[in-house]
Amino acid sequence: MTAPSLNTLLSILLLVSPAFTRPSFRRFLTLFAGWVRTSGLHAVTESLVVAGVSGTLHHAAFHRFFSHAHWSLDEVGRLLLLKLVALAPGPLRLVLDDTLCTHKGPKVFGLGVHVDAVRSTRKRRLLTFGHVWVVRAVLVPVPFSGRVWALPILLTGGRHRLLLPGSAAPPASMCWRIGGREAM
Repeated sequence: MTAPSLNTLLSILLLVSPAFTRPSFRRFLTLFAGWVRTSGLHAVTESLVVAGVSGTLHHAAFHRFFSHAHWSLDEVGRLLLLKLVALAPGPLRLVLDDTLCTHKGPKVFGLGVHVDAVRSTRKRRLLTFGHVWVVRAVLVPVPFSGRVWALPILLTGGRHRLLLPGSAAPPASMCWRIGGREAM
């Protein structure tokens, strides 16, 4: 990466730092540095090896980062959205998607049986074991691409009434007030 792109990346990471405690943010930076430089399998331990901290810091603290550390994923998304609102020349387009993640195991939280819309047909509904994530994203035009990219800003586990027929309003956890305007 060139120096300007590293500075831009660092400014984005510092932008979301209020969503973390100081120790959690240090662990996040370590995981992020290893994650973006990892080729192949993206796992916590592989990120630690690539970041150069494997063997010097205990890996258990990094494995617990996502479930036990003091930070807010919702706040990270809100801070990113505030920055996008400030930079956007016009209105932002928000999209919503529900994604089925097929995971198994005794320690995986929130598992259930869900209809797999991708592999199901009109005649046959295929059920899959896993969990569903509802993802709110902002459509962002990328200069080097002819397409827009969806930047995830909010993730919520499980199927919400928002996605069910006849739902009137999104759940409160998926709504924010930004600059006097509601973002839903």
